[in-house]
Amino acid sequence: MLNKDNDQQNIDRLAERRGIDYHQEYEPILSFDTNWVQDARNQRAIFKTFYEDVLPGQSLVIPYAKQVPFIDDSKRVVMGIGYVTALREPPEHNHTNDGELRSVLWETMVSHSIRDDRKNGFLLPYREMMAYAEEHPEFDMRSVTVFADEEYFDEFSYATEWISYDAVISVLLQTIKALEVVKSCGIKGNWTECISWTKQRLHDVWQGRGAFPGLGAMLEAMNFKCGELVAKEIKKIRPSKADFQTEFYEIMNHPRTHLPAELVKTIRKSEWQTLLNLSGDRKRLFWLLARITLSADQAYVLFNPEVRSQCGILLSDLQIIENPYIIYEGTVGCPDELRIAVKKIDMAVFPPDEIRNAEPLPEPSAIESGNDKRRIRAYAISQLEEQANQGHTVYPQENLISRINSLPIAPTCQVTGDVIDSIKSFLMEELFPVECKDGATAYQLKRLHDMDEVIRVSINKRLKGKRHVINENWREIIDAAFEKHDGTESEERARIEKAAILKELAESRISVLIGGAGTGKTTLLSLLCKSQQMQETLPYCCRGGLIKWYRGDWT
Repeated sequence: MLNKDNDQQNIDRLAERRGIDYHQEYEPILSFDTNWVQDARNQRAIFKTFYEDVLPGQSLVIPYAKQVPFIDDSKRVVMGIGYVTALREPPEHNHTNDGELRSVLWETMVSHSIRDDRKNGFLLPYREMMAYAEEHPEFDMRSVTVFADEEYFDEFSYATEWISYDAVISVLLQTIKALEVVKSCGIKGNWTECISWTKQRLHDVWQGRGAFPGLGAMLEAMNFKCGELVAKEIKKIRPSKADFQTEFYEIMNHPRTHLPAELVKTIRKSEWQTLLNLSGDRKRLFWLLARITLSADQAYVLFNPEVRSQCGILLSDLQIIENPYIIYEGTVGCPDELRIAVKKIDMAVFPPDEIRNAEPLPEPSAIESGNDKRRIRAYAISQLEEQANQGHTVYPQENLISRINSLPIAPTCQVTGDVIDSIKSFLMEELFPVECKDGATAYQLKRLHDMDEVIRVSINKRLKGKRHVINENWREIIDAAFEKHDGTESEERARIEKAAILKELAESRISVLIGGAGTGKTTLLSLLCKSQQMQETLPYCCRGGLIKWYRGDWT
């Protein structure tokens, strides 16, 4: 579906960036608008590019579900992992003789290695764990559920999609942890063998990712026409395991010796000269960002200070270089397409030792310990953001520590209360400690604390203010609205209660009306507005409007 938004410029750019042999002149002129590529020649060109790096026996396949019966969550759930074993090209449609248009099916058949013996791939034992959970009500199914992290949602949202190295690494780390739980529960199966298989795949994926997965995006941020293709080719033909940056400059200084002629044509002297002249913090930032899996847009925004500032990311080059995790902190409030997940930073900073030793992250970006304060603060913020999305704007320190320590990351964090105390001043730049009634400490995101302060000051000011004087016969308004009175005691109590509520709503400078669906909130507010005095004074005593609580939402 290359023909997105029917934008010819976008089509040409995408085809150029990905090296797709697409020809607009092949496409038919139709009597209706469509986003779908129609011509078989263009379709096959797209398939060729999409599947050319899918290697049977080497590439992984990860089936997933959008909804499962054992977890109430919008996240995608990984169902298993295996190898791609074969690809079958889609056939051409049966055509009539009318016209020259020829099209192929969009579906490509992919065979996989997932079998019941779990020798070369496996399904996660969710069915067995559901049975286990029935017998052990205290068991949490989330502990064995492998999710696609939210930052990879789009990669798990279409029928067939490329999955980034970082997404696969996240899935494999979660899978290892989940299988350890399965094994500890005594579920029958060759789970030790599955864990070993998954760890080997994790090693393979890391080798494929390498130290600089973001190089292509960074080249495109420097206006290279085909930055992704250049980076891919350099990675493929890299002659030795020597220092990658040295080899990169050697290849790019003599591109005709190393790169295909068609790719050499896309490398313009002006862009290469600009990259070659980078020095100091600009050069350090380029290679730091090249270690992170980024989109072309993310790389462009992060690398260019003017654009970075315009997007509300108020960080200097030096701040990013001194603390790579601040990229997450600085983009957490950005739109989804610009937000950089903390795990992406973590994978850039903490690749396996083999990669880390070959391509060490230089000072001051380097981080030696999994308990570095920069890392702990970033993960603390990510956990508090997650809790805030669930309605918990203040979160106990004990729970926060537990969640950070249980994250499926490598190396793991080993946070304690003493560790938190030792870096408290650094944490307080982004977090706010809250003392609970029992003396325990909780934490709140600083931006939420600042919002709370604005609300708290306003509310306290209203609470201390003089009550409104509204001399209204509320019972009369209620009786007029509900003409029939059955004479029962319960009906009389209900009307007295409604009158008391209306009096409080009218006279109090602040009040909250709460009730489930169908309990009469809207009716009561309509009665409040029927008062002649309220109609005259409403703009003054209810500034900001009326707010009611409805099914968990403020309306």
